[in-house]
Amino acid sequence: MVELNLDRLELGRSTLPLDADLKRDDPDSDLPPLEVHVHGELTVDAMEQRVLVRGDFQAEQPATCDRCARPFVLGTRPEIEMMILRNPSRGEDPQDEEEDAWVVHQTRGVVELDEPLVEAVVLSLPQKMLCREECRGLCPRCGQDLNDGSCRCPKESHDSRWAALEKLRDDEEQDPDAGS
Repeated sequence: MVELNLDRLELGRSTLPLDADLKRDDPDSDLPPLEVHVHGELTVDAMEQRVLVRGDFQAEQPATCDRCARPFVLGTRPEIEMMILRNPSRGEDPQDEEEDAWVVHQTRGVVELDEPLVEAVVLSLPQKMLCREECRGLCPRCGQDLNDGSCRCPKESHDSRWAALEKLRDDEEQDPDAGS
């Protein structure tokens, strides 16, 4: 659990070290469970009426490659920006804050940062989980992992339905100026 104690926080700039295992596992949610290790440090700017927590950090989590289905550790570098308003009734309008910042209204006590950190990790995830960029994936016929070597499936036979398009492509490759 990552916490920031507002009662012990002195005015000015400081750092908040991160080294924690975070989980998201809500059975009532449609979101998949998530286990991630975060480490690094965040910058904390404490002012009279607000505290700004920001920075980027490292996150590692178990993942499965979308091409070859092998498990691997996915490393990302999420960014976070969080504003804690200590006394929003003194002329502070939360609507004036940047839309991308996580805003919390809390005067005293301990602020838990787990939820905003997990959200930052989720937002940094790639659309395609790849163990490495050059992963060759699995053979669509036999399921052989092509990273371990070629499979013994026969080469694809020619599909005559694509013949007209292949002829156009071949003609274009032979004389690229012909289509102009």
